[in-house]
Amino acid sequence: MQRMNVPIDVRRGRRQLLLIVAVFFAPMLLAAILALSGWVPSARSHGQPIVPQESFAGLKVSLADGKNWPWKAATPQYTLMALVGPDCAAACLYKLYMLHNAQVGLNKSSKNLRLLYVGAAPVVADTHGALQSWMLGQTRAAALLRF
Repeated sequence: MQRMNVPIDVRRGRRQLLLIVAVFFAPMLLAAILALSGWVPSARSHGQPIVPQESFAGLKVSLADGKNWPWKAATPQYTLMALVGPDCAAACLYKLYMLHNAQVGLNKSSKNLRLLYVGAAPVVADTHGALQSWMLGQTRAAALLRF
């Protein structure tokens, strides 16, 4: 069999096309091989669950306007509740700010997460707006003393 006399530019173009196709299909092929071999990546959860799990549905949290916190919203939502101690200072405010950033990172789903700050407002001169997205509430329930 005689090799056709193909110009070098055409062969180079074919080689580049095959490399581009390989760049896209090689990861899929590798993933398929790993999945068929039974390899499963390990979980990366670094948190610890709260044991025993508690339901705060019966807990009365008074907001700044005098109303009670509605645990069941008109539309289904999650509530992220920050339970703070009496000496919440700059480090606490930074963590609250970072939790708010996590809510912002949810993009369109951010409206499905409500932020509730339970405890005395921090005694810091400048909060840098860390609390502006949090609903401030107070409670006298003994159920929260364990946390």
